Amino acid sequence: MHVRMACLIRFYVQSMRAEYVQRPTEARMRVIKTEFAKKGFVNCLGAIDGVHVKIQQPKYLPNYEDYYCVRKGCSTVQMQTTKGVSGM
Repeated sequence: MHVRMACLIRFYVQSMRAEYVQRPTEARMRVIKTEFAKKGFVNCLGAIDGVHVKIQQPKYLPNYEDYYCVRKGCSTVQMQTTKGVSGM
């Protein structure tokens, strides 16, 4: 990844961390673990999943083919999400 792009991503992630990432209290962790255990996931506090979504290679970034091309030879962006126990 281009160094400047990596620095920008790190800056945005760090600037939003306090708003979007909070550590649960001990009591909340016990509740979350209990709910996940009921569904067969022992000692679990959350889940992470990801998927590659096919895209057309951006025309405005002609020198960045390798950043979007995956091993299968197509251009993708990766999406990741986290999931708590509610709604499972």
